[in-house]
Order: sequence, then C-alpha cells, then structure tokens
Amino acid sequence: MYCRECCRVYHSQLIHHQIQKWTGLFFQDALLWEVGVRLCVGHMGRDCPSQEALLEACRITEAQKDDLDNLSITQYNFGPIPNQPIPQANYHPDPPDPINDEDDPDDAGWEDIPMFSHTDSAVLLRTPTPTMDEHDLHHLLIVDSSGLISLPVIWCACDDAASQRDLLLLYLQMWTASYENIKTVFTFACLDDYRLSNLECKTSAYQYYQKLR
Repeated sequence: MYCRECCRVYHSQLIHHQIQKWTGLFFQDALLWEVGVRLCVGHMGRDCPSQEALLEACRITEAQKDDLDNLSITQYNFGPIPNQPIPQANYHPDPPDPINDEDDPDDAGWEDIPMFSHTDSAVLLRTPTPTMDEHDLHHLLIVDSSGLISLPVIWCACDDAASQRDLLLLYLQMWTASYENIKTVFTFACLDDYRLSNLECKTSAYQYYQKLR
C-alpha cells in the first residue's frame, strides 16, 4: 500500500503499470492520472524548462490532493472523505461504438461493466476518465500491450517543438495515430505484440483492440 504521493513518484516513468486503490469497501481499478502522473513529451520524458510555471502549478495541485489522501489514510482507513465533491468538469461519456452499434449476440449488453451516474449511491467500478485535467491539459490515449492508458500531456514548449510533436513521441517509443491534433498513440511494444498476434493467431486489429479494452 502506497500513499498517493509515493505512488506518483514511483510510477512517473512506469506509465504502463496497472494500479488499484482502496475505496473503503474494495480495491478499485485505477489509472495513474488519478495519482497525478502526467506525461512530459520532449526532453526524453523529463520536465521541459520552458514549462516551469505550468509544472509548478501542477505540483501545487497535487500537493493539495496529497493532503486529502493523507487525511483519508489517517482518519478514514483509506476510505473516501465525506462531503468531498466528485469533479465532473470536462467529463464526457464515451461515444457509442459505430462498429458495434447493432445487436451482437456475442457481445450482450449484460456483459458490460455497469456504470452509474455521479448522483447514485453505488460505488463506480472505475473512475471515469476526463478529457482534460484541472490545468486544461488534454488526455492522451496510449494503446499499450498491457492495456489502454490515459494521461494528461505536458508538451515541450521550446522552439519548433510544436511542429515536431510526432517526432518527440517517437523518441518515447510511441507511434501517433495522426500527425495533427494528436489524441492517440501506440507504443512500440503494442505494435510488436499485435504483429505477432496477427501473423501467428490471425488476430484482426478490431479483436486485438477489444482485448486491450
């Protein structure tokens, strides 16, 4: 069991790790953005000196959340703190899957993980991923062989970096799904694993993505 701060420090360069958090009732699947991990693109994954003000603002925000987490540990046995509002800003539910919009006997609705609204008393099995964090940093979907990872991105702000974002991601061993307005990347490990699955098991891209999802 790690506190929020230690989990963030240990996983800042291990973004493919899967974590869980104790809700007071059960261990809930969690993503690293929930403990404050952000992906720095440029400078081989290290902090960009041109984004010092933004990085400091992020550190202040995470320190405030760490204090609440420490309160949860000491007084509420790792459970949620009462009367703490659940952030709903910038949250949008996933759009319907256009490929799977018809009734599929192999993918019945009852097999899906039940989702509840924020007003329900039931505990979510997974925290919904927002489109942006508190500092208006857009989340990047990272498709890895271990699963789907979503992290807020701090882009390098040095000279000519904005026009070379795809190259900066290549240095991090990530292949972009587009060259402008990048929202999805595939890790080299994912591409290698899919190639083997396709050649040896005849796995289609759709089936492989569904397995990761």
